[in-house]
Amino acid sequence: MMGSEYVMKVGAWLLSIVGAAGVISGLLGFFGPVIVGFSPWILLIFGFLFLLSGYGLMNRDLDEI
Repeated sequence: MMGSEYVMKVGAWLLSIVGAAGVISGLLGFFGPVIVGFSPWILLIFGFLFLLSGYGLMNRDLDEI
């Protein structure tokens, strides 16, 4: 792997992990006690966006860059 490809893959994994954590904590906030001080809607929406953007970066063809 070249340098920029490695950075893109690491960024994709980080976005996916943060997104999954946001979705999980948002869902837990709906059905149980609030884990953090934010609204569960905000956590769910941003977590879903981060998860989709990380997934999109993972599946992107890096030859187009």
